[in-house]
Amino acid sequence: MAALSRGEYQLLRQIYREYRSTFFKWASRRSSLGEDDLADLFQDTLLILYKNARAGKLEVLQSRLKTYLFGIGKRLLYERYQAQTKVPPGEDTLPQKEVEEWSIQLQYEQDHQSRLLQQLIGQLSAKCQQLLLLHFYHNYSVEALQRVLGYTKPEAVRVSRHRCSKKLRSLVKENWSKLS
Repeated sequence: MAALSRGEYQLLRQIYREYRSTFFKWASRRSSLGEDDLADLFQDTLLILYKNARAGKLEVLQSRLKTYLFGIGKRLLYERYQAQTKVPPGEDTLPQKEVEEWSIQLQYEQDHQSRLLQQLIGQLSAKCQQLLLLHFYHNYSVEALQRVLGYTKPEAVRVSRHRCSKKLRSLVKENWSKLS
């Protein structure tokens, strides 16, 4: 993020190439936008990322870059939905109540998925839970994980992280119908 805050566009181009197709797939599942609108949405998302980096708001990113990007995209999708559903004065086509219900439903689904994911994480060993929490939530580096968790080599941390992530992915796949 430091490179973005200095105005280095090369990192922005790399982010664009790395996340474009994943973002398009994600956004197309959540909306009925066409290819051009998806491209506009992704560019708007990257623009917000860049502006926030330049403003110094991303010096310490509290989540993974992909999570941050998709969070911006999700907010922009919601704003587009709200803008499209605004009813001009005197027309009764879509009341504000429906928009609020959609927002409540979305929040409920996110809370439900979060609780289920926490339950699945609870099925992992204590060591796996700690490793994944420190790495993905607290953004510990491999070296920091090695020191904190008492691993002898960085490779051992990477292997353990991979195995724990693989086990969690397996649990998520087994319980996918409950999550979606």
